Amino acid sequence: MLAKQLFDEMSQFNPCEELKKYQGPLFMVHGDKDSKVAYQDAVDCFNSLPNKQKKLQTLKGSEHGFHDEPFESQVVEIIINFFNEHIK
Repeated sequence: MLAKQLFDEMSQFNPCEELKKYQGPLFMVHGDKDSKVAYQDAVDCFNSLPNKQKKLQTLKGSEHGFHDEPFESQVVEIIINFFNEHIK
């Protein structure tokens, strides 16, 4: 079953520790009303990253996944702008 496999893998994987190894342009977008991943956990992870090319964008009022408007449109625009800045 895929769901069990996913949860098993997530218990062994620490995204923040893996992100510490990445030194390219890094952009985190997180909603401050996320009920799946605590906003403060994302901020703490972001602050611990040694990457000098990092940026955190908070979508005030957004839940996990940015499924509702205006957040869905905002996150698409934010990500497009990030890639436009960093893809040469």
